[in-house]
Amino acid sequence: MLSLMAAASVFMASACSSGEASQTTGPQGISQEESQEIARQYVTDEPTFVFDGMGETLALVNTTTLKCPYCWEFAYQFDCRQAGYGNRTGLMVAQVITPHTARIVVQEGNVTSAVMDGSWDMMGQKRIGNNT
Repeated sequence: MLSLMAAASVFMASACSSGEASQTTGPQGISQEESQEIARQYVTDEPTFVFDGMGETLALVNTTTLKCPYCWEFAYQFDCRQAGYGNRTGLMVAQVITPHTARIVVQEGNVTSAVMDGSWDMMGQKRIGNNT
């Protein structure tokens, strides 16, 4: 009887986690502060910022708690010394201070979405939609 109850407990526990990442396989308890640092680092490592981002202008302007486990969207603003996105080495670019807003979603310690100015896919390094 005891072994039957133990087997039922194991079955029920595995059924609850099937199709979902179990809590033991991913990061547990990622804090908002840790996620914020992950997002900030993602922005500063992205080619647009690396190319000519002005580090002294980087600022967190908004944090939104999302409806997923350990999940937030962080909005960072910063300026670049030239217009455009990504690594613009060798391209003709306007010499103008250009403000940017990057929205980074971090879920369970991983960046799952990164969009700049609503038109630049930071993860894919390409324009979004019909923008040219």
